Amino acid sequence: MRKILPYIYCSILLFTVGFAVGGYHSRTLSQKDIDDLARGNLQSMSLLIPTQKFPLFIRILKTNMGVIFCNFSGALCFALPAIVTTLYNGYSTGFFYSSASTVYGTGFVIRHTLPHSGEILGILISCAIGLLGAADLMRYFIKSTLPVNLKVYYIPISVAISITALSAAIEAFLSTLKY
Repeated sequence: MRKILPYIYCSILLFTVGFAVGGYHSRTLSQKDIDDLARGNLQSMSLLIPTQKFPLFIRILKTNMGVIFCNFSGALCFALPAIVTTLYNGYSTGFFYSSASTVYGTGFVIRHTLPHSGEILGILISCAIGLLGAADLMRYFIKSTLPVNLKVYYIPISVAISITALSAAIEAFLSTLKY
C-alpha cells in the first residue's frame, strides 16, 4: 500500500489543480450567465432523476465506472487518460461548486452534494492506479526487468470499484429521497 501513496498524492494534486481552474473559470462568468445556468440546471434536473431508482443507479454506475476504467487504462497509455480524466473531473467539480455556490450559497451546495461525493475518492484512487501502472510499465521498458508483483494492484482496484459502486447506490437510492 505504501508504494501507491505518492501516486495518490499526485492524483489529489491533479484533481485540486483542475478544481481550482474550474472554480476560477466560473468566477469569470457574468451574472446573466449564472442566472441562465441556474434556470437550465433546474429545468434539466427533473429529466435527470427518473421515478424508478434502479435505472438511475445503473446509469450513475455506468458513468462512474467508465471514468474509473478510463483512469485504470492510464497504466497502458503512459498515464495520459488518468491525468486528463482527473483534471477534467476536478475542473467540472470546481466549476459546479463555484457557480452553484454563487447562486445557492456554499452551505446549501455542500449540504446537498457532500453526502454523495464518494466517487471523487474512487476517481483519485483509480488515477493513482493508472499513474502507478504507467510508471511500472515505463520502468519495465527502460530497465527490462520483470514486471512488479500484480498483487500490489488488487486491493486499490477493488477499493476504487467498491467505493464507486457504493457511491452510485447512495446517489440513486438515498440522495433522491424527499426530505
